[in-house]
Order: sequence, then C-alpha cells, then structure tokens
Amino acid sequence: MSLPVPQNTVRFGTPNACNQTGCHADQTPDWASQRAEEWYGAYQTPRVQKAEAVAWGRAGDPRATEPLTRILMDPREGPFLRAAAASLLGRISQISDPQSSIPDPVDILLASLRDPHPSIRARSATALGRVQALRALRPLINALRDPNLTVRIRAAFSLTALGYLPSPSDTTAHRVFAEHEAWVNEILADNPTARVTLGKAYEGQRDFQAALREYRATLRLDPNEADARKRAEAVGGEIQKHDGATAMLSAVLSARGADGRAYAALGIIAEQWGDYGQAAERLTEAIRRGAGTEAVFVSLGDACRGLGRSEEAARAYRQALTLNPQSPGASRGLALVAYAEGREEEGREYEERYRNSGKVQNAK
Repeated sequence: MSLPVPQNTVRFGTPNACNQTGCHADQTPDWASQRAEEWYGAYQTPRVQKAEAVAWGRAGDPRATEPLTRILMDPREGPFLRAAAASLLGRISQISDPQSSIPDPVDILLASLRDPHPSIRARSATALGRVQALRALRPLINALRDPNLTVRIRAAFSLTALGYLPSPSDTTAHRVFAEHEAWVNEILADNPTARVTLGKAYEGQRDFQAALREYRATLRLDPNEADARKRAEAVGGEIQKHDGATAMLSAVLSARGADGRAYAALGIIAEQWGDYGQAAERLTEAIRRGAGTEAVFVSLGDACRGLGRSEEAARAYRQALTLNPQSPGASRGLALVAYAEGREEEGREYEERYRNSGKVQNAK
C-alpha cells in the first residue's frame, strides 16, 4: 500500500488519508505532513514533484514539459502515469525547445508510439496530433496498423488534426474509420460520449451531414449532453451557410459564366467539404480565368492531396509561396507532402517555416 502524501493536500488540495479520515481529523494537512516526514523520512518530495508536473500539465504550463518528458521516458514509472504524462504533453504549446537539456519531447512521444503498453501508445498518438507535430505523419500512418483498436482510432484522429487527407486508394485509413463506426454502433450505441466522438470523426472525414445526424442521435439519448448540443449547432450552422453560399455562387456562374472569383469560391467550398474532384476542377478553372490567389493555390494543393496527386499538390503549394512566401497553408502542405514521401529533411524545413508563420495552435 502506498504511503499517503499530505504535502499534496497542502500544495494542491489533494485528499490524504492522514487527517481527512477518522484517524487525525482534528489536525491540519501541515501537521500530517510533518508527522509523515518524522515517521518515514523525505519520501514526499518526489511525489509532490510529480503532482506538480501533472498540475502544470493540466494548466498547459510550459514548466511541465521537462518533468512530464522525464516521466514518459522512465520505464520504471507505472504505465498509467507515463500515459498521463504523454497526454498532458499534448496540452502544452511549443513543447520542443532547442535550448532544453532534455531530449525533444516530440521525439520521446514518437518513440512512445512503439511502447509495449497500449495506453502509452494511444495517449502518445493523441498528443502528437494536439501539438501539431507534422513530422509524426508517417509514424501515425504506421500506427493505423497497431494491434490495439484504441491506438488505431487515436492515430486516425491525430492524422486528421495534422491535415492528413487519405486518398481514395488509402484503404488502411478508411478501414480504421469503418472499424470505429462499427465499434460505436455495435457495442456503444447507447453511450453518448462515444457517439459524440463518432460525430467528430465524421467531421474529420468532412461528412458534415452524417456528423449532424450523430449529434442529434446523441441528444435523443441525453438531451443534456453539452458537447453534442454545441457541435450540432455549429455543424448545422455550417451546413446552412454552405447550402446558401453554394446556391448563390452557382447562380452567379449561371448569370456570368466567366467570373473566375465565383469558380474560386465554389472550389474552396468544395475542398472544405471533401469533394476534391470538383474542387480541383473549379479551382483550376478559377486560375485559368485569372483568379489564382494564395488561398486558391493552397486549396488546390489540398484538393490534389485528397485525390492522391502529390506532385500537382506540391506545384500548387509552391505557386502559393510565390504569391506569399510566408503562406502557412502552403508551408504546411509541402511539409506533409515531403513527410508522406519520406523526405524528412525537406519536411522539417517546411514544418519550421509553418511554425514560424505564427499560425500553429494545439488541436482541440
């Protein structure tokens, strides 16, 4: 049995068994901490340090980076504490610091994708997506073949967060999504949290109608499920805006077929909604008609990636960079293309440009 740590009550309000039960309920946590030190020595300090790292991590405090990384690296720690450390690293922006005395936390998270314990692999996969570690692309694609379903699902979510667009020929990514769908529908059909997660997976697939249906089904199970209500309102609003904008722009094209800006707007909408074939056609036509802006070329690059046409994607991203050398979307796209094809040095160069653009935020 583990010794109680009343000093954690003093520092963080964590309950302890010394003075918060019938034993010494008339005493304070400070009294209990002093007695514990007298009886057992200075055993509390490393435990308080771990609790402090967890508290900092929950708050997204960069001071947590080093102690959490050390916990994750240490095989002597329990697997669930190490898994928690991996998860908490995902709450900290810019966890990589070249001046730090510890290994790059992203490298440790990448190594942890191969840990024997599935909880550590799963939490590491999630953290890599949250911190937008683009160089994790190929390791996360490999994790789609992990023997553990939870690891596979979390890897798929993180790939979506990184901007990975599985082509029609990427059967592994589509199979994992189908596994997730079947798991919820066959085993967790009456679990509101699981259904919300499936709705978010549909959003990641850019199937917003299916996402809305899932959120509404969740609210029938539990009308008080706040996340489902919030997502249903947001997705429903986006669907209305999409339908209205598409109808208006289509009318513009019917009246003025030569308007390149209308082709551009319709193409960007199609790309955002996962219709990559139509997006590529409309954006290419927009460029032909003189409406080739940075946003158009970035969107064309994304559409080509979604179609598995990486060379065309790279050309479009480079054209966006000629219009704006600081384009975050183009740098991100080129990094993803390079990493997907195993060109690590090139990928890191474009990832650094993307991070220097100031547009990188931890995924939600």
